[in-house]
Amino acid sequence: MKIYEPAGRAREYSPLALNHFKGCEHGCLYCYVTHMMVRFNSKYVHSNVNSEPNYKEIESSAQKFRDCNKQILSKLN
Repeated sequence: MKIYEPAGRAREYSPLALNHFKGCEHGCLYCYVTHMMVRFNSKYVHSNVNSEPNYKEIESSAQKFRDCNKQILSKLN
């Protein structure tokens, strides 16, 4: 979990982002994330939404951007 520069269309919302949530309650039929996560972790349950922020990792990644004066968008999932 770290602060990063989003690519593509996501960048129009914010120059920096932090995704600290795992999972999703929506259950959209077209969502690819569920299948991709289960592929790499058979115990993954997409409907279990949680946030387990690793503050040391976040602080470490923030050091890269400390002088950039950019907004950070915290994504919900």
